[in-house]
Amino acid sequence: RVRGPEELNALQLCSSGEKISAEQIEWLLKTYECQTITLPPSPSSLEPRIVTGITLKGFLDHYEKHQCPEMPPTETWAELRKLGFDLHFQRGTFLTEEEALSSMMDPKFSKMSLDEELIKYIEDVQTEIEVSSPILLCHEHVNAVSRATHRGQIYKTLSTLSLPELRLRFELLKQFNTDLSEAFELIDFEAGDMGVLTSRCRGLIFHTVKMKFFYEVLDHTSLKMDQPTVPIDRLKLAARKEHESRGEIDDDYILKNTAFGIAFSRLRNVDPVLYRQKKPRAAEPHFALRVEFKGEHVEGEGGPYRQFFTDISRELTRTLPLLIPCPNARINTGKNQDKFIANPSCKSRLYLRMYRFLGQLMGMAIRTGVLLTINFPAFFWKPLVGLPATLEDLQEID
Repeated sequence: RVRGPEELNALQLCSSGEKISAEQIEWLLKTYECQTITLPPSPSSLEPRIVTGITLKGFLDHYEKHQCPEMPPTETWAELRKLGFDLHFQRGTFLTEEEALSSMMDPKFSKMSLDEELIKYIEDVQTEIEVSSPILLCHEHVNAVSRATHRGQIYKTLSTLSLPELRLRFELLKQFNTDLSEAFELIDFEAGDMGVLTSRCRGLIFHTVKMKFFYEVLDHTSLKMDQPTVPIDRLKLAARKEHESRGEIDDDYILKNTAFGIAFSRLRNVDPVLYRQKKPRAAEPHFALRVEFKGEHVEGEGGPYRQFFTDISRELTRTLPLLIPCPNARINTGKNQDKFIANPSCKSRLYLRMYRFLGQLMGMAIRTGVLLTINFPAFFWKPLVGLPATLEDLQEID
């Protein structure tokens, strides 16, 4: 990277407001380290451009000899910042608004995939620096991505951007997320163009911004009410497991001899609003319902509640007919052999109500932070979050 006559003139205009003369440019190129490079064609020319300019070392040598002795360090730093340099003496910003706007009009920035890759890179930097949100990062935390590095192999598109382009794009995304974070509660996601546009831009939204809004929604839609209670005699259930080994699992067995079936029978007529329990403000555990293990002397409510979801996860993937392994798992080939899908044979009215109850259990798990360990494929999740499932998603499991 060198600074040719045009860039030197821009630097001089930014610093003093006066143009640099041809004689001054000639003197700089003779006195300090310079280099001749070939630049790609400009928008107005199809031919490559050959430019002779002063290198960064030459520029800093000149600045040290002629500028630094005349001003204190704070003014020197302010001058360097004004010229677009950071603490590492990297040119990280554009000098003029016109230059910045011209750069952002490049067709490569019309692809959302570039910004989505930049979001992932920024969140990578956030994790590395250990700040709570990418919004708290400044542009100097964002550095150029070199193809020769491991990060360059991950973020290949970003390696084609200059440092000023990368940092300016980060600032645009940061401002977008800052404004969106404040406007989220005003957006109707069920109807209206703004909700549709925001959903389409989900890849441009920082994870922390999404989750902040998500937890605010959970808090504002929760209520402080009496919890439903589910009594379960796990000792009796364990004594009846021999039916499973003989394959004698019908609807009556499910309803009476599985934790899922007992909970479904107990809660099938309960208003689902009761599952939206208010999260305690202190360190108290958060439950959507109260689980009682008969005949077991258990201290506290957290243990039975978590064990209930563990037992149900095991039943859904091993005993109950509602979920079956995906086709790849059944023929032991391809990817995603650990995924489960809905059983197309379970279409009776009872099973459809059980599927609805499974969805309610998922909602309880999300609200209270307990694990429901069932591995579903993208083909299952995408429609739930408003994304269209594709043929590629289907091929991932079949």
